[in-house]
Parts: sequence; C-alpha cells; structure tokens
Amino acid sequence: MLRSIRSTYGRTIHTAHGQLVEFTDDDHATGMVPSHAELDIKGETVVCAMRYYDEYVREAGGWRFSRRDIAFVYALPWPRLAGALTDELPVHWPGTGAAPPDRFPGALA
Repeated sequence: MLRSIRSTYGRTIHTAHGQLVEFTDDDHATGMVPSHAELDIKGETVVCAMRYYDEYVREAGGWRFSRRDIAFVYALPWPRLAGALTDELPVHWPGTGAAPPDRFPGALA
C-alpha cells in the first residue's frame, strides 16, 4: 500500500514540532507529535498539519511503536492555504472532495 501511495509523490518535507510522552507504566507510554508536511502529490504542492497519536512499548531493551494513528487538522493545495484554519472543510487531497478535519483527542468542538 505504501509503495502505491508513494508512487504519486515527488519531494516531501515532514517536520515534527516536539513530542509529548506520558508513561503509563515502566514498559508502556503514549505520545502525541504535532507535525506539518509539504508534499508534491502528482505535481501539486499540498500543505498539511497533523498530529500523530502513538503508543509505545519497551521490548528487548528499547522503546518501539506499538501503534500510530494520524489526524489531519488540514491538508490543502498551496493556493488554498490561506483558509486552512477558517475553512469548514480543510482536508482536500488532490483528486478528492473537501472534508472536515479529523477528530482527535482534546479537539475543540
């Protein structure tokens, strides 16, 4: 699946903006990583803001991802970026219809 998706991408830039980690016990933790990306999808520049929601487990002396979910705040072609925070339907991937932002823990109504 990843190869199929990536076949339509050119250059990409992904930037994480920190990480919040909460330990639930000595071998388990949860985390949230706010991020943004600039993507070339089929020759169109798309800008997005997202949050990764992670679960971690300590195995064999190191920490590993046990789960990762992603929620998009917005994903818009570059010309529509000015409406990213005010548009009611700010998730608009090339070739798809516009959609509301993904719901994520702690989101304002």
